[in-house]
Formats: sequence, C-alpha cells, structure tokens
Amino acid sequence: MKALRKGIIISMIAIMMLVSTGCYGHFPLTKAIYRTNGNIGGEVNVDSSKRNIVRSLVMWVFIIFQVYSIGALVDVIVLNVMEFWTGNVVQIGSADRDGIHYAFVPSADGREATLTLSRDGKVLNTTHFVRISDKVMEVRNADGRVTGKLLRGANGIDWQQAAQPAA
Repeated sequence: MKALRKGIIISMIAIMMLVSTGCYGHFPLTKAIYRTNGNIGGEVNVDSSKRNIVRSLVMWVFIIFQVYSIGALVDVIVLNVMEFWTGNVVQIGSADRDGIHYAFVPSADGREATLTLSRDGKVLNTTHFVRISDKVMEVRNADGRVTGKLLRGANGIDWQQAAQPAA
C-alpha cells in the first residue's frame, strides 16, 4: 500500500513538472487575494494605524486558513498553465465601492492592453493602449480613435490630449 501511494505521488509530481515546464505565469488569483487584503480597512483618509492593524489581522486569517496557499496552487496548476498554452494572460478583475469592475488585459506580445470597466455585466467603457515606441503609447477609445498619448519623459509620464477634429 505504501509503495502504491509513493508511486502515485511521484507520478503526480512528474506530471506537474511536465505540464508546468517553462510556465512561470502572472499568478492572477494570488495577486487578486493580495489586492483584496490591501483594500480592507477603509478609506485612505482613515487613521492608517487602524487600517494596518485590520489588514494584518486579515492577513493572519488568510495564512491560517491557507487562502494564499490555495490561491497560489490554483495559479500554478490551472491559471498559469492556461496562460502558457493559450498565450493569453489570465486576468482577474476587481471592483471598487460603486460596484464597477475593471479588467486590464495585456496582449501576448505586450504591445497592447485593454482596460474594460463594467457594472452589472454591462460594459461601461473600453480603452485600448497601444505602444508606438519605447517612449510613446497611444490611448484609443472602443472605436479605435486616438484620444491621447502617454509620453515617457525624464520626469515621468505625461498625458497629451489628442487634437479634436474641427466641426
């Protein structure tokens, strides 16, 4: 019986190694859990020491009940493998206090990304970011029209509004 159990464990480890070879991934579930913990504790203008105590307590609860471990395991076994084989980054969106969900999904080559805002399953806004060069990124609306540019300079990133067509 011990030999059978040992054989099963070794086989499962070998299969896991074959399936996840070369697949580091973005760990979207683990990051979503971390973001959830980071958003606990109220508004930014609330006393930060109280907020930090609440976040620390929640972190300990997450550790004791192995929320982080289970999230990382799901990432390694399912989500990162899906990302590796499909070439698409698996994104887990988040919601703010108004119930607006957002998802930021980069393309496989990293040259483009799409930000989608939705509420109650209805898309409110879609914005596309397209890298033109190392220092310029165009911002486009859902129709593909350029609405502005992000310019990387020595002092950070600047926003440049697109010129509006004459009426």
